[in-house]
Amino acid sequence: SMPVLSSQRKRNLMKQKTPSREEFEMNEDGTNTPSTSTFSSSNHLEKEKEKSLPDGLSNGIVNTTLHMAFDAKRNFPWTQSIPRDIYFEYVISYANVNEARTNWRPLLYNAILPSLQSLLPSNRNHSTTTIEDVVRIINRDLWMALGKVRILPNSNNDKDDDDHNDNHHHSTHSSSYTIDPIVFQPGQTPLIYDPMSVINYGYGSCTGLSILLVDALRAAGIPSRLVGTPAWRGDPNNGNHNWIEVYTNIANNNNNNNQMHSWKWCEPAYGDYGTSNADHLDRNPCERWFCNRDQFGNNTQVLAARSYRQDLQDNTESKNKGPTIPIWYPMAWDMENRDIPGENRTEFYNTLCSKCSIT
Repeated sequence: SMPVLSSQRKRNLMKQKTPSREEFEMNEDGTNTPSTSTFSSSNHLEKEKEKSLPDGLSNGIVNTTLHMAFDAKRNFPWTQSIPRDIYFEYVISYANVNEARTNWRPLLYNAILPSLQSLLPSNRNHSTTTIEDVVRIINRDLWMALGKVRILPNSNNDKDDDDHNDNHHHSTHSSSYTIDPIVFQPGQTPLIYDPMSVINYGYGSCTGLSILLVDALRAAGIPSRLVGTPAWRGDPNNGNHNWIEVYTNIANNNNNNNQMHSWKWCEPAYGDYGTSNADHLDRNPCERWFCNRDQFGNNTQVLAARSYRQDLQDNTESKNKGPTIPIWYPMAWDMENRDIPGENRTEFYNTLCSKCSIT
């Protein structure tokens, strides 16, 4: 099945139940001019109920996704400068690769909203919050926000033990409880890597945690995507790895390929959840365990997952260029599958990480 909306499907759906231009206007540069009345996805969905089939048969991922994505564009000030094409591909998309399709956006939006409240100014036009600020907070707080509450057995022992001596332990008059955050556990893909499975089990490997983080950022209106290598140094026996990239719209205008230099990257927080040590976009790349000359510059290929199939038009013959090769995102758990569009990021990471020594 298609990983996300094809361009034709997207055009068809956008004609159906998206906000009108009077309700939401997105300019070519990504800025938006909202109407005087507040646009709410819930209000629009309520109006559609009279036309809907019974038992929720008219509902689906696409309808909710479109409304909530446009709500985020309207309500979050850090989305103002995001170009329209970037927003459509990397925020509205409801999937990354071939993970199970589920309605994750409302759940993740509600999970991250408390952490974002402090970043929302009374006047969105005067906000100084950057995308980097939002990513830092979401990666810090997401894993606890989606964690499971575990009731602790009553104890008359007032002495702290290892289980209680942490920031996740809480007490009430009647009981004590702790929150078990979502954690990293290797070797889970493809058993556990869609957002709902990771949340339910409470763990995932790099792929599952990266997809969950991408989806949470998309729920906040931040363009994000999965990126990784199917084989370190070109050998599957060396393992694979996935992380995320975030579009920050700070391209070097002197460079012809601005978009390549508009993406920053980081990893899920892993064991640093809830702390200032959680990975963020402004961290020195050489501080990350895999960014060094040993891992890169020696047949390691890096690709980012994309959404639109029309971006693979370079597989046609050109009189000037001759035949070219289509680019897809290689999934280490399904290497024969070439259905996921990709973007080659090998040169970017080889150039960056080959400067870093092994720590």
